[in-house]
Amino acid sequence: MPAWQDGGATLLAIPATAAHPQEALRFLSTYVSSMDAMTRAALSASWTEPIPNPQFERQKRDLEQRLALLPASIEKAEGAEKRALEQDLAYFKNEMAHIESNRYIVSTQALDSYRQIMAGVYLDDTTTQVQRSALTKDGYLFLSMLEGTITLDQFIQQANDKIRLMTLESQ
Repeated sequence: MPAWQDGGATLLAIPATAAHPQEALRFLSTYVSSMDAMTRAALSASWTEPIPNPQFERQKRDLEQRLALLPASIEKAEGAEKRALEQDLAYFKNEMAHIESNRYIVSTQALDSYRQIMAGVYLDDTTTQVQRSALTKDGYLFLSMLEGTITLDQFIQQANDKIRLMTLESQ
């Protein structure tokens, strides 16, 4: 299910330092290409095509058949049954007038509005995560600066050293 629909996400990733990067890339490409269009659209920042409704033709055909059969059923019916069938006929005519709105599961406009919402979402990159971890994991550097035991220059120097060390370790 697309992440934007159920509020969750699944991550499939291969580290940049993988022993077989070409095979990893081929695996990811195959994995993504086998996903349904809805999921690929939700994951892709460049998806622009509307996602067709695979049931559209069947739904349209069923609706046309119901509209063709209802007038004969209305003529045979009486009382409450006739009124119910007339209401059904009015409902199905309304549905047929708006059937084109069911052609796509997700329209281009919906994709655009989704992208506008997602544009404001912040995703950490690895460097940002390392920096945050270096400065907040134990918290002593930041607290030391706030308490005045080290100067701002010392804090910057020590933070840079720690981030550089953590970056080297993660490679």
